[in-house]
Amino acid sequence: MRAGVGIHWASEMTYDYFQETFGRNSYDDDGGAIITYADWKEDDEINNAFWAGSFAAYGVGDGEVYGSWGAIDVVGHEISHGVTDHSANLVYHRESGALNESFSDIFGATVEFFAEGRDKGDWLMGEDIYKDIGSIRSLKNPKARFDPDTYLGEYWFNTINSHDNGGVHTNSGVQNHWFYLLSEGGSGENDDGISFQVTGIGLDDASAIAYRNLVHYLLPDSRYVDAATYSIQAAEDLFGEDSQQALSVMSAWEAVGIYMDSRLMTSDTLLQFESDLDDSEYKYLSLVNKGIESLNITEFNFSDPDHFSLQPPQVLPFQLDGGDSLRLWVVFSPENDSLYDESLIIESSDPMLPAQTIHLSGLGTGVTTGLSDNYQSQPGIKFSVSPNPFSEQLLISYALPRPDYITIEIRDITGKLLYQLTREASGKETVEIIWSSLPNNPYAASGGIYLLSLRTSTQVLVKKIVKQ
Repeated sequence: MRAGVGIHWASEMTYDYFQETFGRNSYDDDGGAIITYADWKEDDEINNAFWAGSFAAYGVGDGEVYGSWGAIDVVGHEISHGVTDHSANLVYHRESGALNESFSDIFGATVEFFAEGRDKGDWLMGEDIYKDIGSIRSLKNPKARFDPDTYLGEYWFNTINSHDNGGVHTNSGVQNHWFYLLSEGGSGENDDGISFQVTGIGLDDASAIAYRNLVHYLLPDSRYVDAATYSIQAAEDLFGEDSQQALSVMSAWEAVGIYMDSRLMTSDTLLQFESDLDDSEYKYLSLVNKGIESLNITEFNFSDPDHFSLQPPQVLPFQLDGGDSLRLWVVFSPENDSLYDESLIIESSDPMLPAQTIHLSGLGTGVTTGLSDNYQSQPGIKFSVSPNPFSEQLLISYALPRPDYITIEIRDITGKLLYQLTREASGKETVEIIWSSLPNNPYAASGGIYLLSLRTSTQVLVKKIVKQ
């Protein structure tokens, strides 16, 4: 079958699916013409497919790894972006963008089941575009394609990174897996160590819930916690408050790491420091509420407050709404050239774990050389700043073991962002910063202590710098 003929058929199937299943008249629900371009070759997009607001284009493929990108699930995926544009209009960035991609994966898969039958359809995305064996994503097993199946779990892409609009194609795996479990059921343990058992409700009921959530409840800036909250409401609208469908929606969200109560999670359970005696080392700790209900952080207790502290100090209680996070700087200031083994206890209103312990290990070094220029927190990544202290010019040098996207930030001691640079990097590079030229810098002519961070896709290195 020629690519154009196949794409035309797949577009018809997508139209028929939305019309017959939901009574929707085309992607805009107003009879909009579905315009498609087969064998797209412009702008090096031969190995891609995309929705452009009023038409969809499908790459011709390189003929080696990929054939035509006009497979049934890919066509369903792209036209479903049009459905999203004319309903929730989810912003294509960070979590809202991941939901945007996920709804297209969900309806791309359901269109394939609709067109080819339940015995032939599958839970893979884009498997038919490969010349050999492969797929772009898997709703059944996202980790098989290096996508997360748990919110903020393994393979979760840090949304601060600008690559792929904050990881929209990767982080879609969470709602993708939720939809698979809701449809088919399943049991296991998620990346939070929480066991789950989900009763499947079938593809038809799961699709109805997802569609109602997208069309009637979600907003452009909705996040995962909103998708969870309003999918429950959608299930109750359609099937009743105590229905199996509503219960399965809840258990499926808990299976992918979004909980029905409040749930405090920390980015680390161990922080390791090393600092000269006349210096301090800063590391950040993130707290996130992975539940849909609010919680309060009620107390921070250090077992050794003389050598470990928080910057800036927090006014308590601090409320974390569902899906919100709090970023803290933990500071180590040694007095002796010895090892410090301490802990930070965080108390909260989390009903499951009201107190969490972060272990702190600090090494004070007796050789004092002023503010050190070189810092290496983990083998493989080198990070240096010179001069430090500085007056006007600051040179930031780094060496990466492999290509990555990095973000360099400078913040004041309260956490206010003064400078940010995101770029693709590899090997050894140096960034020059002229202090007085930083935009919106209220400290252009004043001295003080600031925090400089280098963020990669896997870690964050932080150093204190001093402006003279």
